[in-house]
Amino acid sequence: MPVMTAARNNEYRSGHTCSASINNTAGKLQASLAVTETGGVLYIYNSAGEPQVGLGGEKASGAIYVLNKNGERVAGFSTDDDGNGVIDVSNRNGKGQTLQRGN
Repeated sequence: MPVMTAARNNEYRSGHTCSASINNTAGKLQASLAVTETGGVLYIYNSAGEPQVGLGGEKASGAIYVLNKNGERVAGFSTDDDGNGVIDVSNRNGKGQTLQRGN
């Protein structure tokens, strides 16, 4: 049975304070709910405890990010400051393309 824990001021990723987490029976992190300076964020992990997907509040609106095996963002869907849709895709070195809806 999964185990849920709640913590305050427990920084588990740079700039993220974990509010609640769910671990599998092996003790590996499976989901976490956190607070960042731009809003709340939910991370989903694979069975090995590696982050796979992030869903969160950004300054302009919400965002969904896909993470690689190193926990780095490599794809994302978000909005810009004007409310237009943005799609980002990059390699593990952070180089890539951004598709932004024109006005």
